[in-house]
Amino acid sequence: MLERLSWKRLVLELLLCCLPAFILGAFFGYLPWFLLASVTGLLIWHFWNLLRLSWWLWVDRSMTPPPGRGSWEPLLYGLHQMQLRNKKRRRELGNLIKRFRSGAESLPDAVVLTTEEGGIFWCNGLAQQILGLRWPEDNGQNILNLLRYPEFTQYLKTRDFSRPLIWCSTPGGIWKFASCLIPTNSC
Repeated sequence: MLERLSWKRLVLELLLCCLPAFILGAFFGYLPWFLLASVTGLLIWHFWNLLRLSWWLWVDRSMTPPPGRGSWEPLLYGLHQMQLRNKKRRRELGNLIKRFRSGAESLPDAVVLTTEEGGIFWCNGLAQQILGLRWPEDNGQNILNLLRYPEFTQYLKTRDFSRPLIWCSTPGGIWKFASCLIPTNSC
């Protein structure tokens, strides 16, 4: 298993890159020129690896990163591990959302989930049936644009959810509207 990149490893890589320059500079002279060529070669190698990494992230889209050597090996390995963890989390979150939707569909109540501004991001089948919502066409629509009842609009605008709103929607029919707030910062 690879470990994170350390200063010691970077210094060792720099020394190994400059060692031939020291030997050639001692033998032929021109030490500064050999050092400059050596460090320039190292810089070009890092730029090449940056381009490969950028290609992999933005164009290639494969799950496995390009093979790395030297100081690039732990970086690419770490990115690959992070990608695998994120894929696993997304799969777990997708399963959790499926279970939530399945549970909300079996509720005897109409359920509409909205953002704080009122944008609909999910509703169950009973909400579609009773309130006339269309899913997924109404995704992102403001609930006040779709449910045009003055009592409901006033209820949401006052933001006093301590008591449920009860209003008559059709002659002889009574809807009891209750709102339950779930803070988003608790996730």
